[in-house]
Amino acid sequence: MTRAYLGTGLLGAAFVRAMLRRKQAVRVWNRTAAKAQALTAEGAEMAPSPGAAVEGADIVHLTLRDDAAVDEVLASARPHLKPGALILDHTTTSVGGARQRAADWSKAGLRYLHAPVLMAPQHALDATGLMMVSGAPALIAQAMPELGPMTGEVLNLGDDPGVAAATKLAVNLYSVAMMSGLSDVLSLAQGAGLPLDTVKRLFGQRDMTGLTLGMLDRIARAKHNDHPGWELSMARKDVRLALEEGAKSGHRMVAMPAAAAEMDRWIADGFGHADWAVFASAAVKG
Repeated sequence: MTRAYLGTGLLGAAFVRAMLRRKQAVRVWNRTAAKAQALTAEGAEMAPSPGAAVEGADIVHLTLRDDAAVDEVLASARPHLKPGALILDHTTTSVGGARQRAADWSKAGLRYLHAPVLMAPQHALDATGLMMVSGAPALIAQAMPELGPMTGEVLNLGDDPGVAAATKLAVNLYSVAMMSGLSDVLSLAQGAGLPLDTVKRLFGQRDMTGLTLGMLDRIARAKHNDHPGWELSMARKDVRLALEEGAKSGHRMVAMPAAAAEMDRWIADGFGHADWAVFASAAVKG
């Protein structure tokens, strides 16, 4: 079986190295040729163009920058695709883009499946981590023998081709939110003279997964919660204190100013005595 890999940045290169470890032949292309060239010393065959890379390939993998790059590279490769070739796109893309490509390629009688990943390059190299797929059930079944050895788990999210893309973006957004929130925690700690080891010990004693799930449930119920455990006005007061302490560190807080502004809007609308999670409930219907 012949494989092509288009896009050999950090993640793509790790996937290629893992394929080579499994004694799988793979032809590679990258816009920056040196990144593809580096893999030839480990056994990969370098191609000068996307078309040359996919020529005769049974399976084509992609890990590119964004929707525009995926569309451009696939358009270049399309005339050279082998009939029946399976295209597996691991790029983080927009939801609409994933749905549109699935529809367009299906209408053309070609097999395209979006399969984004939750893994760092080391996970790709070690075939651990999580890969997500969504799309036509028959297509997913056809792809599983190829995807299974590449990851620790393949999560089938159903037949909507956009769900895998949406899930990947949701997880990435959560990661960014956590990072920005922790940045603010560190600003507070520095401004208040709180040792970093104390902060680590505090978080180490919390079940963060359970805490996250509990917060999601709290947000869903916030508009109808007649017994708040923490009123929004009191939470806003604590945010004010945290902002004041953080300012002493000389570092600008990232997430809290925006949270404070949103809290102020809800308080102005009469929710000051509601459960504090109400300020995060704008996206909750009902």
